[in-house]
Amino acid sequence: MTRYLLDTNHASAVFKRQLDINAHPKRRPDDQFGFSLPSIGELWFMVFNSGRIDRNITRLREVLTDFKAWPFDDDAAIEFGHINVECRRAGRPLAGIDCQIAAIARVNNLTLLTDDKDFTSVQGLNLDNWIR
Repeated sequence: MTRYLLDTNHASAVFKRQLDINAHPKRRPDDQFGFSLPSIGELWFMVFNSGRIDRNITRLREVLTDFKAWPFDDDAAIEFGHINVECRRAGRPLAGIDCQIAAIARVNNLTLLTDDKDFTSVQGLNLDNWIR
């Protein structure tokens, strides 16, 4: 079993029906999928910044019921500090929300589904891309 954390770009693709996790050829029956709370916040921003707020609220609530929500907890906060320092020292700082997402993935040993190349600077982070 692989546990996957969808970065916001993958979560948005699911929301827009551009990515069907259940039909993806890499999916195995026992895999687990979820969003980080920072990504969920970005999705809510997308909804409230849209021209179809009511329709998109309904759609996002529908999508969220199918996925686990991984929190930014105490362990992730500590990991955030480590990752932030590692990336800065390597000369490749990571944006705040991306660093939170990476911390949640790394501390929970999750494979991050992302189309964002910035995450490649995070050591020990398992990455995959189901959009391309």
